[in-house]
Amino acid sequence: EMEHVLRAAEADTDVWTLVVTGNGRGFCSGADLKARAEAEKSGAGGSSPQPLFDMKYYYAIGFSQITKPVIAAVNGVTRGAGCNMAFAADFRILADTANFGVNFVERGLMGETSTWYLPRLVGHAKAAEICLLGEPFDAQQALAWGMATKVVPHDKLIDEAMALAAKLNSKAPVAVQMTKVALRR
Repeated sequence: EMEHVLRAAEADTDVWTLVVTGNGRGFCSGADLKARAEAEKSGAGGSSPQPLFDMKYYYAIGFSQITKPVIAAVNGVTRGAGCNMAFAADFRILADTANFGVNFVERGLMGETSTWYLPRLVGHAKAAEICLLGEPFDAQQALAWGMATKVVPHDKLIDEAMALAAKLNSKAPVAVQMTKVALRR
């Protein structure tokens, strides 16, 4: 579903900026590892590995592959693959209630997307600490580390994200898109 939405937004000339947020108390709790394991056990998961950095499987990569800016309005709990989505966005507006857990190593996994984005956001040393220790951190820590655009009260999150989208939409769209492409290289 996410791949379809991103491809449709990229193709739609009336869409200039995307705002992504969670539904309910959290932004994204991560991939459903139990369902994936059950699918693989039953043979429904396919026998070949998922292609690395393919938007169909690693939807956070889609945020980089499209030319339009993506704003993550992080409204709460964000874990694992949800962190990948937030880190891949061009802007991160965080509710004061947001918290993160890059907990791949605790699950015996490698957070390939996080290991690519985090050093670019916070530097190698802090990225190593975040990825290798897997300890949770809150919105204020994310802001202090340079990971967030801003932290706002939870009830102002969508308003702030939409205000940023409006500001981006007031710029020349082709210039914004080409600048994003250049920044992502």
